[in-house]
Amino acid sequence: MKLFDPISWLLDKGALHDVFVESISLDVSQQTMAIIVEDINANFASATGYRPVRCELLFQSCKAIWLDVEPADGIAFSDAKIVQDGEHYKFEAALRYGAGSEFERRSSIFVSFRELTVVEMDTD
Repeated sequence: MKLFDPISWLLDKGALHDVFVESISLDVSQQTMAIIVEDINANFASATGYRPVRCELLFQSCKAIWLDVEPADGIAFSDAKIVQDGEHYKFEAALRYGAGSEFERRSSIFVSFRELTVVEMDTD
């Protein structure tokens, strides 16, 4: 699903808090970056009607990408935001490592992009 309002979508997803990253991939020739997450709804795990959803976030027409990650202990989002910047959007995410606060370290992802597509995937 192509998002026509990625800013509101991200707010509705709780700024991706506690969402774990499975993989990050870049396609330089296509100017895309894909982030596959274990459960886009992880921030709402205690809410009534919670349903885990594995997703791919596909950033398209990327003009800049900055990754500062250490994948050895696992990566999860602490917080993320999207802001409009002319014809592009800016996705900025603070990350944490591992499963608990003892692994908290400052790290980040930054992407300047034109389109964001979210694809729900099988959870098996």
